[in-house]
Amino acid sequence: MNELLLPRIRKGQPLAHIYAAHSEEIPVCLRSVYNYIDHGELKVKNIDLRRKVKYRKRKKEEEHASFMQQYRVGRTYEDFQIFMQDYPEGSQVEMDTIVGGRGSKKRILSMIFVKKQVLLLLLLPDGREESVKRAFDYLEELLSTDLFQRLFPVILTDNGGEFKDADGLEVNEFGEIRTNIFYCDPMRSWQKPHVEKVHEFVRYVLPKGTSFKDLTQEDLTLLASHINSVKRYSLGGKSPLEALTEKDTDLKKLLEKLKVHSILADEVHLTKDLLR
Repeated sequence: MNELLLPRIRKGQPLAHIYAAHSEEIPVCLRSVYNYIDHGELKVKNIDLRRKVKYRKRKKEEEHASFMQQYRVGRTYEDFQIFMQDYPEGSQVEMDTIVGGRGSKKRILSMIFVKKQVLLLLLLPDGREESVKRAFDYLEELLSTDLFQRLFPVILTDNGGEFKDADGLEVNEFGEIRTNIFYCDPMRSWQKPHVEKVHEFVRYVLPKGTSFKDLTQEDLTLLASHINSVKRYSLGGKSPLEALTEKDTDLKKLLEKLKVHSILADEVHLTKDLLR
């Protein structure tokens, strides 16, 4: 077990991912592996494991009536919940941006397909509304309007300034509606938990404070490939890429065009060394 676990832990692989890939070689359950580590029975120590994500206790925020700017009218979280009654559960895409350290204007646009848990990472030159709109235009041109509409029927995001051009994101240059944008309530990022959770993996490789100055789209494509190759218990021990079926032809086409690809389980690497 030491020979199996230690080199993979040093690559930044989550313990649950290692267990899912090698469960037939490990003679105990995952809980027992954690217990062995807690009791000092293995060379892997608790300090070697990723810290468990600690979420801040939710506070009862006051309702901010003044926050109802024009771009949020008809696009609130309550509107989102009503709108989703006509769509299959989990068919929305959650969207956010990741900010680099001081002095780097570049940002990462992160989008996760909730049901499939597949993550996209796109490099933005800055945090302006125009840059997010150009990213949407790029994806639509890459895919065709019909395919974009099928893949991104509903997008849920936060109230960051880069997302305020709701009309520009929803409607393309020909006046066609390509998606429907909705916004979480102010200061309630937990309403889009999937994209917030997957940022944990991104920060393993790009810790807070890291400058994005020299970051390239090729770097983000590599990072997305590794993150999408991490096995998840919520997917029956498969990675998001492994869990795709023959029915997911649209999503497979998108990943192929973006050059996101599967990484062998033992080659998954989630430390800063990945992009060095």
